[in-house]
Amino acid sequence: MDNRIQSIVLMVVGAIVFAVCLLGDMIGLGGNGAVIGWKQYSGAVVGLMLFMFGLHIALHHTGTSS
Repeated sequence: MDNRIQSIVLMVVGAIVFAVCLLGDMIGLGGNGAVIGWKQYSGAVVGLMLFMFGLHIALHHTGTSS
């Protein structure tokens, strides 16, 4: 897979995971709407890490994978 496509996929998936985890209570996935729990924070961190890894690939690995 081309590194550019891989980085875009990672950034999009990371952003979606991040948004769903932090907005889970608003869209009806969470329990208590007044509190963001540890599972939501953990998921948001994972989503942010995926996004940042995709950004790293996009910025530092300009060629195609072998």
